[in-house]
Amino acid sequence: MPHNNNMKERLLSLVPVSFFLSAVILSLYDLGCATFGLSGDVSGIAAMFSMVPVLAVAIPSACAIAAYFLTWIYIRLSERGKAFRLLADVIIAALPLSLVPGLFSGAMISVSPWRWPLTIITMLAVFAAVRTLRVITLRMFVFLEEKTSWRVPAGAASLMAVAVILPFFHKATHGILPGLYRNFHQALSIAALGLCAACIFTAVSGMEIRHRHSRLAAAWAVLLIVFWFTGMFVSREAPIARQIMSEESPFSEPFMGPLFSIEHRILRIFTGTESSRMKRRSDVGLSFSDTGFNDDAVKRSVLLVTVDCMRGDVLDSDGPFARQAVKFRKLAQSSLWFEQAYSPGNSTVYAIPSLLTGRIQTRDMERIPPDDFLPSALRLAGYESLAFFAAHDMPSIEREIPVLSRHGFYFDRYENRLPGVEDILPAAIARVSRSEGPVFVWAHPADIHEPMLMAKAGKGRRGDFPANYFGQLAFMDSYLPQFLEKVSAEYPDLVWALTADHGQGLEMNRSSGHGFSLYNEEIRVPLLIRGPGVGKGRLRHPVSTVDLGATLLHLAGADVKGRLSILPLNQAEDTGDKSVTVFSKVGCALIKGPWKLIADISRGTVGLYNLKTDPGESRNMVEENYALAASMLDEMTLTGCDHDLSMLRTGRLAKD
Repeated sequence: MPHNNNMKERLLSLVPVSFFLSAVILSLYDLGCATFGLSGDVSGIAAMFSMVPVLAVAIPSACAIAAYFLTWIYIRLSERGKAFRLLADVIIAALPLSLVPGLFSGAMISVSPWRWPLTIITMLAVFAAVRTLRVITLRMFVFLEEKTSWRVPAGAASLMAVAVILPFFHKATHGILPGLYRNFHQALSIAALGLCAACIFTAVSGMEIRHRHSRLAAAWAVLLIVFWFTGMFVSREAPIARQIMSEESPFSEPFMGPLFSIEHRILRIFTGTESSRMKRRSDVGLSFSDTGFNDDAVKRSVLLVTVDCMRGDVLDSDGPFARQAVKFRKLAQSSLWFEQAYSPGNSTVYAIPSLLTGRIQTRDMERIPPDDFLPSALRLAGYESLAFFAAHDMPSIEREIPVLSRHGFYFDRYENRLPGVEDILPAAIARVSRSEGPVFVWAHPADIHEPMLMAKAGKGRRGDFPANYFGQLAFMDSYLPQFLEKVSAEYPDLVWALTADHGQGLEMNRSSGHGFSLYNEEIRVPLLIRGPGVGKGRLRHPVSTVDLGATLLHLAGADVKGRLSILPLNQAEDTGDKSVTVFSKVGCALIKGPWKLIADISRGTVGLYNLKTDPGESRNMVEENYALAASMLDEMTLTGCDHDLSMLRTGRLAKD
């Protein structure tokens, strides 16, 4: 710790400067990489430069302010002794430490005895790394204060280190660790910022921050703030710029959402734009409690299997999983296969409540009447309902779905301690065999849910498959299709459906994990149905699993009384005017015919894609089709999107 007041004051000046410069370098490096990827798109490149004020002012300023307060806290606590200095190190490391527990909450590891030891060891390692970096940097600072002749070579070496750090962390975020929790990527960004700031701090440690420097810095800040405010209005005409930066910039991405929210509030003050609330599909008044069985109806048992994180392109013969899902595709060919099925949400929090109520659920799930849930409706008809949810320790699910944590979705029995598909499916079908009356069983395995750090520790044949999405999907392919074929043979009167709550981004289209974007990687899901009266075939029109509950009720023998069932649709019908809406915390998506609109309120972006010509959603066509995008935004507000989309109605997307 520096031992005189002058050095302490210099720390308070140099540390924020170092973090500011480090953030500028990282942000502009992100901008350069993203712009380079546009490959000659002149309009896109021009739009990207509208992000310069945000990258040169907002993000670095936020980092500098945080660095100043952390430095001030560290100096004040360090003056009180070693114990308080240790507390200061904990405060400095708080952000990276907060990411660690989420890394060990997958389905397999949550029931492993290694979970908490690994969590504790990782947290200690992170803390030790942060503290070591702090100690080395301060000791180098003190050394250079005494050995001024070393400042130039030390500064040159530090800048060379920055040149090595930037491409390494950028490559690691995009290529080395795809498929892991987003926490890993955020941790890498924090590590890159810390290491770059330490190097730049060493490089500038010989600087004397004088009064004239402070005036120059103030003038620069005022000038950049003017540019930032100007950029707000310019960037509103270029949603593609924000979209590319938020998806292609590992360091800048965490800042894009909060900064856009601030910009939107400022713009609302200056422009007088009023917010608007949306009419949700859950306001329409449809309810499972209105469903009933006729007296002469044959009540069939129902098995619903929702595989957590299973992507819709798993069943595509020309997709990326051609070798890992051979048996799944064979199962699809002998079932009713909906090729373009979409989840009503991009995370379990929104998808499962929507599926079990037949309504796109958003924020008020606790207010849903118990009778509106599918298990309750079936219970009134004499069904026994049972749920087998994969073992998990995910506080967000319990917190954000109180109806799950308090009532278990109103199933008669709710079990969530079975770790893998080999445990869940036999337990589910055993209840069917033991039941004397009709039964509704929901099974939710999560073997391919990230992270899969403990997949190798799985029992039986699981350890023979790689511990990644592809490997564990291959493991499920070796078990689940065969199991469902056996169920169909042994229980011919049973109706079963196989789908997923959402997909999984694997960095194939700038999407990683789930719950963070609305690309098809995260929202398109498989949907297979088999049972009495269900023929095999392939239906290619878009459908939503929000209507799967009504479909299962119909197949079980119930009168759905006009509710939406996806079964009456067939290839001969004109389905061009039918649309599918997806809701998430980051925004909404609307699929209609070949077109798909993504309204991302977390980043302030609007994306329009032609899924027929661009199935990978790589070309945003908003700037060529503003009228179509505006009309789809209108439709989105009437079909389940509960977000305030007024912030996206700017420029040519604004209402007349």
